[in-house]
Amino acid sequence: MTGKFDLIYEPSVLKSMVAQSLPSTPMQQTLMSVAEAFKSFKELRDLHLKGKLHLGP
Repeated sequence: MTGKFDLIYEPSVLKSMVAQSLPSTPMQQTLMSVAEAFKSFKELRDLHLKGKLHLGP
């Protein structure tokens, strides 16, 4: 499982043109937001696959 801060230190991300063009603080905040979004998606997907996700009325 990817940790919240793992993407910040991932060499392939750090060397990308996008990462190098951004100041470090906004880049870190963006990567943490992306990591949280993926974590939420994976948790919701697991609930759905187990039949435990109930959507609306």
